Amino acid sequence: MRAFLIGLFALFALACASAPKNTVQQVSNRDLYLMHCGRCHEPDDAEGPKLDRDILTTRLNAVDLFDYVSEAMPQDNPGSLPEPVIWSALSFLLTRADLGTPPGGLNRKNAAALKFPEVSW
Repeated sequence: MRAFLIGLFALFALACASAPKNTVQQVSNRDLYLMHCGRCHEPDDAEGPKLDRDILTTRLNAVDLFDYVSEAMPQDNPGSLPEPVIWSALSFLLTRADLGTPPGGLNRKNAAALKFPEVSW
Protein backbone atom coordinates (compact mmCIF):
# COMPACT_ATOMS: atom_id res chain seq x y z
CA MET A 1 0.00 0.00 0.00
CA ARG A 2 2.84 2.38 0.88
CA ALA A 3 4.53 1.76 -2.47
CA PHE A 4 1.23 2.45 -4.23
CA LEU A 5 0.78 5.78 -2.41
CA ILE A 6 4.36 6.82 -3.15
CA GLY A 7 3.86 5.96 -6.81
CA LEU A 8 0.58 7.85 -6.92
CA PHE A 9 2.19 10.89 -5.30
CA ALA A 10 5.10 10.75 -7.77
CA LEU A 11 2.69 10.58 -10.70
CA PHE A 12 0.71 13.54 -9.33
CA ALA A 13 3.91 15.56 -8.80
CA LEU A 14 5.05 14.79 -12.35
CA ALA A 15 1.70 15.85 -13.79
CA CYS A 16 1.77 19.12 -11.85
CA ALA A 17 5.34 19.86 -12.84
CA SER A 18 4.65 19.27 -16.52
CA ALA A 19 1.50 21.43 -16.68
CA PRO A 20 2.15 24.86 -18.20
CA LYS A 21 1.89 27.63 -15.63
CA ASN A 22 -0.62 29.60 -17.71
CA THR A 23 -2.93 26.58 -17.85
CA VAL A 24 -3.03 26.38 -14.06
CA GLN A 25 -3.54 30.14 -13.78
CA GLN A 26 -6.36 30.10 -16.35
CA VAL A 27 -8.22 27.41 -14.42
CA SER A 28 -8.10 29.62 -11.35
CA ASN A 29 -9.11 32.69 -13.36
CA ARG A 30 -11.96 30.75 -14.94
CA ASP A 31 -13.20 29.61 -11.54
CA LEU A 32 -13.17 33.19 -10.22
CA TYR A 33 -14.99 34.41 -13.31
CA LEU A 34 -17.68 31.74 -12.99
CA MET A 35 -18.07 32.38 -9.27
CA HIS A 36 -18.45 36.15 -9.53
CA CYS A 37 -19.72 36.79 -13.07
CA GLY A 38 -21.03 33.55 -14.51
CA ARG A 39 -24.46 33.61 -12.91
CA CYS A 40 -25.39 36.65 -15.02
CA HIS A 41 -23.20 36.18 -18.09
CA GLU A 42 -22.92 32.44 -18.79
CA PRO A 43 -26.26 30.65 -18.74
CA ASP A 44 -28.25 30.64 -21.97
CA ASP A 45 -31.01 32.56 -20.20
CA ALA A 46 -28.60 35.00 -18.54
CA GLU A 47 -29.65 38.55 -17.69
CA GLY A 48 -26.37 39.99 -18.93
CA PRO A 49 -24.72 39.59 -22.32
CA LYS A 50 -22.36 36.73 -23.12
CA LEU A 51 -18.93 38.29 -22.63
CA ASP A 52 -17.37 37.46 -25.97
CA ARG A 53 -14.84 39.24 -28.16
CA ASP A 54 -17.42 41.65 -29.63
CA ILE A 55 -18.60 42.80 -26.19
CA LEU A 56 -15.09 43.03 -24.68
CA THR A 57 -13.70 45.10 -27.53
CA THR A 58 -16.31 47.83 -27.13
CA ARG A 59 -13.80 49.20 -24.62
CA LEU A 60 -10.55 50.90 -25.63
CA ASN A 61 -8.21 48.57 -23.73
CA ALA A 62 -8.04 46.31 -20.68
CA VAL A 63 -7.71 49.27 -18.26
CA ASP A 64 -10.89 50.82 -19.63
CA LEU A 65 -12.61 47.46 -19.31
CA PHE A 66 -11.33 47.07 -15.73
CA ASP A 67 -12.57 50.55 -14.79
CA TYR A 68 -16.03 49.79 -16.13
CA VAL A 69 -16.27 46.44 -14.33
CA SER A 70 -14.94 47.85 -11.04
CA GLU A 71 -17.58 50.60 -11.03
CA ALA A 72 -20.62 48.86 -12.55
CA MET A 73 -20.37 45.17 -11.65
CA PRO A 74 -21.88 43.10 -10.31
CA GLN A 75 -25.14 44.71 -11.22
CA ASP A 76 -26.74 43.80 -7.89
CA ASN A 77 -23.81 45.24 -5.85
CA PRO A 78 -21.72 47.60 -8.03
CA GLY A 79 -18.14 48.23 -6.98
CA SER A 80 -18.01 45.28 -4.58
CA LEU A 81 -15.55 43.06 -6.47
CA PRO A 82 -11.98 43.07 -5.15
CA GLU A 83 -9.37 44.27 -7.66
CA PRO A 84 -7.54 40.90 -7.88
CA VAL A 85 -10.82 39.13 -8.72
CA ILE A 86 -11.52 41.59 -11.54
CA TRP A 87 -8.03 41.21 -13.03
CA SER A 88 -8.32 37.40 -12.83
CA ALA A 89 -11.76 37.36 -14.45
CA LEU A 90 -10.60 39.74 -17.19
CA SER A 91 -7.51 37.63 -17.80
CA PHE A 92 -9.73 34.59 -18.34
CA LEU A 93 -12.13 36.47 -20.61
CA LEU A 94 -9.39 38.06 -22.73
CA THR A 95 -7.61 34.74 -23.15
CA ARG A 96 -10.87 32.98 -24.05
CA ALA A 97 -11.60 35.69 -26.66
CA ASP A 98 -8.08 35.38 -28.16
CA LEU A 99 -7.27 38.96 -27.15
CA GLY A 100 -4.26 37.80 -25.11
CA THR A 101 -2.87 38.60 -21.70
CA PRO A 102 0.68 39.44 -20.66
CA PRO A 103 2.91 36.76 -19.14
CA GLY A 104 2.76 36.85 -15.35
CA GLY A 105 -0.83 38.02 -15.15
CA LEU A 106 -2.89 41.07 -15.98
CA ASN A 107 -2.65 44.23 -13.86
CA ARG A 108 -3.05 47.99 -14.19
CA LYS A 109 0.62 48.46 -15.18
CA ASN A 110 0.53 46.16 -18.20
CA ALA A 111 -3.16 46.28 -19.14
CA ALA A 112 -2.96 49.62 -20.98
CA ALA A 113 -0.69 47.97 -23.55
CA LEU A 114 -3.51 45.58 -24.50
CA LYS A 115 -5.21 47.67 -27.15
CA PHE A 116 -8.24 45.96 -28.58
CA PRO A 117 -8.73 45.63 -32.33
CA GLU A 118 -11.64 47.47 -33.86
CA VAL A 119 -14.67 45.30 -34.22
CA SER A 120 -16.68 45.46 -37.41
CA TRP A 121 -20.33 45.36 -36.52
